[in-house]
Amino acid sequence: MSTGEMKKTDGFNLQCQKIYHVVCPDWGPAKEQTLSRLMSQCLEQAHQDGVSSIAFPALGTGNLKFPKDVVADVMFKEALQFSAKNSQTKVKEIRFVLYPQDTQTITAFKMKLFEVQGRPKTVHFRRRKGITMQLEKPNFMELSCNAVTVQVKQGNVMEDTVDIIVNTVDPQLNMGVLGKHLVKAGGNDIKKELQTKKRHAQNGAVLDTTPGKLPFKRIYHVVIPPANQIHRSIQQCLLLAEKFGFSSIAFPAIGTGKANLDPANCAKETLSGIFQTLQENNIESLKMICVTVYDQGQIPIFIDEARAQSTVTGRTRKGRRQSMRQRQSLTALQRVVLDVYGASDKVAETDEDIAAFIKQNIQKETIELKGHTITQADIAEIRDLEVERGVTATIDTNTSTISIVGCPVDVSPTVSTIYKIIHKKIEDRAEEDKAAALQQKIQWCWLAAKDQSREPFDKMTNYRVELAHRAREGSVVYEIEGSPCKLDFSTMTETDCSNDIVTQVIREVKDPSLPSHWSPQPRDSDIPHAVHQVNIKAGDQEFNKVAEQFNAAFDTDGVRRKKIVQLLRIQNPHLYKQYKTYSAKLERENQGMNNEMSLFHGTSEANCDYISHQGFNRSFGGLNVGAIFGKGVYFAKKATYSAQPCYCKPNAAGEQFMFLAKVLVGSYTKGHRKMLTPPPKDPDKPLETYNSVVDNTKTPTIFVIFYDAQAYPEYLIKFKA
Repeated sequence: MSTGEMKKTDGFNLQCQKIYHVVCPDWGPAKEQTLSRLMSQCLEQAHQDGVSSIAFPALGTGNLKFPKDVVADVMFKEALQFSAKNSQTKVKEIRFVLYPQDTQTITAFKMKLFEVQGRPKTVHFRRRKGITMQLEKPNFMELSCNAVTVQVKQGNVMEDTVDIIVNTVDPQLNMGVLGKHLVKAGGNDIKKELQTKKRHAQNGAVLDTTPGKLPFKRIYHVVIPPANQIHRSIQQCLLLAEKFGFSSIAFPAIGTGKANLDPANCAKETLSGIFQTLQENNIESLKMICVTVYDQGQIPIFIDEARAQSTVTGRTRKGRRQSMRQRQSLTALQRVVLDVYGASDKVAETDEDIAAFIKQNIQKETIELKGHTITQADIAEIRDLEVERGVTATIDTNTSTISIVGCPVDVSPTVSTIYKIIHKKIEDRAEEDKAAALQQKIQWCWLAAKDQSREPFDKMTNYRVELAHRAREGSVVYEIEGSPCKLDFSTMTETDCSNDIVTQVIREVKDPSLPSHWSPQPRDSDIPHAVHQVNIKAGDQEFNKVAEQFNAAFDTDGVRRKKIVQLLRIQNPHLYKQYKTYSAKLERENQGMNNEMSLFHGTSEANCDYISHQGFNRSFGGLNVGAIFGKGVYFAKKATYSAQPCYCKPNAAGEQFMFLAKVLVGSYTKGHRKMLTPPPKDPDKPLETYNSVVDNTKTPTIFVIFYDAQAYPEYLIKFKA
């Protein structure tokens, strides 16, 4: 056979009457005409053979390299033309069967189907009911919400056939791996245009640019939002696309790359943002929304969340939640009412026989999951099994039990599958716990090319690398921000396999006496820096915790909140160890007492660096308050007190500086101006002194300490009105 030919054979032992064999060319100029002729020949042959249906694969999309959208266009076009020309044909069904893991081809065909269905129903295009699509979905889930298709799939978002592709950047418009690939393929104009919008680059903002040489219509660049605000950025993207009449959009797994946010939270935020937008707005233009997850290990998390969103937390168009009972009843087996008619003496007997038959053929098994909390994702998977296996599941989340009822042939395998699902989740959770414990002791880092600063690997990558290191493997392969990387232990280098960039890595054994959440201390000539100031991003859990404490007094006192411009974590191992030594001393002296408090200390910008390096000492203690409670270092319970300009002098830009410190207040008494040290608790025991002094012993708001190791500058807050 030569290129462009079609030959027919019998189906033999296959479940089909005929097989049409075609020779398709490699992709090239005008080759779609050859594909079109082959498709037409097959349809004409099916018509002549008098068959009722024919199934095609996505011709040419494999090794022959035909573009997926071109193939979809050709195949739909030929199918529609054949249907219009042959009104009396026996061919009633033309089926396109797509390879389940080729999600890009599936997307291309779905987009073409939407285009076809969107045409006016003229006489020429009436015969569309025979066009169907068969989708199988491992690592792929497709949902429909208010006539919009939502796909969750594994793959490269750059290969999606969509109008809009979404990228992420930081507030300085620095791009991650996806953004760099977009610029590389689409040209530097993308980056230049993005830079013109820098003044709008606030966390959560959506900045749109042209796609350069890429086959999209626009690129939406999301400035990475706080973890709990991702859904808002998703909504902005969707509403912007709808406003300008675009029909399709593809999101990556926002937040799981350079931002290093929790994948489960990112999945929840992304999918809740999508479904909430679709349910609460009149969406007309958008027909396809893709969530394309590059990391193979994260796709189950996104699919679980999609199931949970669609199965458990569905909303009505007005936004009201349906009850759990309502949602669960949708997937339960339908009730069957059987009326028995006959002679009176036979009805009761027949009724008993039917009841006995049902009893013999219905099995119930109860699964007890001790130590496992049933999650919404678990419930979603079990509801899927109900439909798939034809059983009914009753779930009690309080006792962690699941009862399965159905035919014996269905119940046993369903129970086995549920055990496997739960066991896998327990194993995954245990592995995450091990990874978290390991990270407190060992941290693998890569060295930034610009300043050789140490950037820690995420928890699970750190765990896998360390296991490979302990097993004395020569290398280990993993993914960072969707790009495959290889770490060579002999050279201690990491190679990004997508661009061959080589980065130096190090293995750092953590000091157990320091906080486990501290970042690795930067080094010069392998000597660690004395002080490391770590910028805590807005929206991070750590940032939110400090901000909540800072803002609390402003809210209760009815004072307008200040804007936190920057939050720095102060990592000074020497000062911290001194502080912990003093803490241990007070614990021995004041057994059963809570000696530590988190208090505020306002200061000038000029003092910030000194305090970060040397700690709080009495050389400048009480300068601004006149030392009215003693000649020590002053701290306030409320940020509103420390924020007063007389204590917290603004700089030329109107910015103020305040430390949130750990302070060992211990036992205290009221202070006075002449105190150089705390007074004795008992005049007869002059060496047993109070640990600090206060303004008021009943409701203290100001605390004064007299020893340098008694406080540690944990955070430096820069703020302005």
